[in-house]
Amino acid sequence: WPLKKPLLCFALIGCSGAAVTSDRWRLVGRDVTTSWVVHSIKFYSDADCGVAIQARPFRTLQGNGQRYDGSAFSGPNHVRPTGFPADAFEGSGVPWETGVPCASTGETCYIGFQWLTDQVDAEIGFATIGLLRRSLQAPLCVALQQSSQANEFASSILVQYWSSSSRSWLDHTTMTNLTGGLSNLRVPEVPLG
Repeated sequence: WPLKKPLLCFALIGCSGAAVTSDRWRLVGRDVTTSWVVHSIKFYSDADCGVAIQARPFRTLQGNGQRYDGSAFSGPNHVRPTGFPADAFEGSGVPWETGVPCASTGETCYIGFQWLTDQVDAEIGFATIGLLRRSLQAPLCVALQQSSQANEFASSILVQYWSSSSRSWLDHTTMTNLTGGLSNLRVPEVPLG
């Protein structure tokens, strides 16, 4: 089961729901007629996209002094997408794209991040401990920068998280009627049905 934050209720200001936590989150792009082009993705722990969740992707062999928080991943897996999914999380200026159209249903086109690292913060920078740890995250906002060119942005985005108990991706939130460019996608604390 994905762990959930405790339900917090305050007499005068109401309740805060149980946010889903997982070590893997992804965006499924839909309704793209040529190729889905993503310039950047950032996950945030607050609904206003103000407090970033660190998602520095692993790129090279361990021990070269590079700090990372996990790994970026993407699909479709039957074609070689242009760019690397890590590019979208680093804001390198190099876009990632699917290389194929994305249907209005299904999960063919996706990009995401898994928080899994063997590094810890240290007094001076970080230290590599040689023991992989999962880090559970509960994003409440995702800043997605897509292409603004017609036929290169997803007008519908499905946010999913990995459930360790069911060993499958579960739907959290669907955003529709998106346009290209920057979109701040608010992720409610309570997922879809």
